[in-house]
Order: sequence, then C-alpha cells, then structure tokens
Amino acid sequence: MKKTYEVLHKLAAVEGVRAAVLVSGDGIPLEAVVKDAALDAEMVAASLRDGAGAVRRVLAELDLGQLAQGVIESSQGTVLITNLPLNMTLVLVAARGANKAALWNAAVQHFREVMAAL
Repeated sequence: MKKTYEVLHKLAAVEGVRAAVLVSGDGIPLEAVVKDAALDAEMVAASLRDGAGAVRRVLAELDLGQLAQGVIESSQGTVLITNLPLNMTLVLVAARGANKAALWNAAVQHFREVMAAL
C-alpha cells in the first residue's frame, strides 16, 4: 500500500491536519499518517467505525441514501469522512481552526489518487 501512504501523506500536509487514516469497514486502520502524538491510528479507526455507522443509520432511516462525505466540527477540531468503495472510509482529523474548505478540497483533489491506490 505504498501508493496509499503517499496519498495520505499529501492529505496530511494540509495545514491543520493531525491525522489521515484509511479505515476498513471493521474499524481497522489500513494505512495512516499521524502527525499528532496525542492521536493513535487504531483509536481513530475504531471511533470512525462507530461514528460513521451511526451517521449511515441516520441517513438510512431518513431515506437519504448513502453517506458520501461529511464534516463533523467540534469545539476542539474537525473530522472529515469520505466514503470509499469496498466498505472503506478516509478520515482526516484536523485541529481547531483548520480551514474546512481546504480539507474538503484536498479530499476531492486527491480522491482519484486514493481510488487508484486501493
């Protein structure tokens, strides 16, 4: 997965990004670039599995289709999640004050590279 790591490294280079993690449907980090020692790729992956699962259930109950991409903002930062094929998810964890448009744009800009690396 060297190519995947290279793409995650590009995403992690966006200002404010603390971690870029490719997560399996089982909540296992398949590849990760973590810049913040306070974060652990396994914790991010397991949390994402549970959080994204809840969002997917809400969308299903509201008959709004499948999760494509979303931004969760908190008082301490932002999490961007992008749904991928094969039941995988890309997650970017960013610091408070990070430019959400820059996160979103980076995920969109590198989407084809992520897909090609899978």
